[in-house]
Amino acid sequence: MVTPDNKLHASWESYYEDGGKKCVATYDKGVKTGIWYYYYKDKIKRVTYSENKIIEIEELEPNM
Repeated sequence: MVTPDNKLHASWESYYEDGGKKCVATYDKGVKTGIWYYYYKDKIKRVTYSENKIIEIEELEPNM
């Protein structure tokens, strides 16, 4: 979803060209917030954001 002033808002997902999930994210009126997941072939990164700043980064196994 996009706000009237063209800022991303709510949940967002992106995908690789082969259809595999690339990223699951959340924006609050254009600001990165909450837990984002970045998917790679051999790992998943869980990144916690608060007001566009990275608070924590964790690497997870793909089967989690």
